[in-house]
Amino acid sequence: AASERLELLLRHLRELQAGAPTPRGSGAAGFPEAVRAVLSGGSFSPIDIPLRGDAAEPPTELPDGARLEYWWNEEWGWCAATVVRRLRVGEGDSAAIVHTLCFDSDGSWEDCALDFSDGGRRWRPLQSPT
Repeated sequence: AASERLELLLRHLRELQAGAPTPRGSGAAGFPEAVRAVLSGGSFSPIDIPLRGDAAEPPTELPDGARLEYWWNEEWGWCAATVVRRLRVGEGDSAAIVHTLCFDSDGSWEDCALDFSDGGRRWRPLQSPT
């Protein structure tokens, strides 16, 4: 994500240096504010802006109706499913959340932990078919 933003900034700077018109006009006035700030020597503070939602950490509790892919095992791999409900198991600080998933392949419902025992994620947002 940060590399994409840097590449965009460098492309705009190269176009300006070459005197090429920009999509919004020609010269520095046609560039985004961040580019103009760098070109004018003003103070520029980079910020990390999530692109396509992949930079934000996923919630620990998914809402009912959320679509996801769940890692079942090496044989079955990623399985498309829908969150049907959430269950709290235990009490206090030791409470865990188990999600009931309805799997697309056969319609079965399973109570599943969304993390492996080592803390790794066992799910990902549903990937669109390519």
